[in-house]
Amino acid sequence: MTALPHLADDGTSVERWDYAECAAGSGFVFYKILGGGHTWPGSPLNLSRGLGRKSRDLDASRVMVDFFNGYSVAEAGW
Repeated sequence: MTALPHLADDGTSVERWDYAECAAGSGFVFYKILGGGHTWPGSPLNLSRGLGRKSRDLDASRVMVDFFNGYSVAEAGW
């Protein structure tokens, strides 16, 4: 587990859990938002009213783009 740096004083923190030794050489990364609500981490929108805190320690959109940029359709065999 790796604790991500606190980029904002928003009452949240983020843990990154890396699992590398899965079946067929696969793996996955799990992000745990502590103290966050039902919001999109890193979003510029302020939708926290009634939904809880939004973490600004992680940009979920950037994480997803970085993930998908690591693969190609050709590699997937499509």
